[in-house]
Amino acid sequence: MANQAPQQVSLTRIYLDPENPRHETLPDEPSIIKHLVSKEKVRALAKSIAEEGGTSPIELVALVQHPKVKTGYVVVEGNRRICALKLLQDPDKAGSEKEKRYFANLAQGMPHAINKVNAMVFDSRDAARRWFALRHEGEQD
Repeated sequence: MANQAPQQVSLTRIYLDPENPRHETLPDEPSIIKHLVSKEKVRALAKSIAEEGGTSPIELVALVQHPKVKTGYVVVEGNRRICALKLLQDPDKAGSEKEKRYFANLAQGMPHAINKVNAMVFDSRDAARRWFALRHEGEQD
C-alpha cells in the first residue's frame, strides 16, 4: 500500500527503472537515458515540461524503495517524466553534445528549476502494479 499522501521527493534520490516494461532490462542509468531519448520521445516531453514550467499537476510519479541505495527510490510509474526532468536539471547526462545542448537550451528557458516531484511511495512493485496496470491497461481483465 502507498503512504497516505504524496511526498515531495528530490530528483537526486530518484533512479530510473532498469526493468521498465517500455524497454528491455538495461544495465545503468546512462543506458536508460539513451534509450528513452532515442526511442520514447523524451525530447518532446522535456520541451513540454520546460514550456509549462513543470509536469502535469494531476499526474503523480510512483516510486519504490531502491534495493541498494538506502535513501533512494526507483521509478515504477513516470520513468519518461523523471528522465526528462533529470536531463533538464543536468543536461550533461544526455549522451551526445547535440543532446546536451538541446536540454541545456530548454532548461535555460524555464522560469525555475524543478528539483522535486510529487510522488506516491509504495512498499513494493506489486503494491504499485495494480495502479499502473489500471492506468495503462484499463478494463482489460
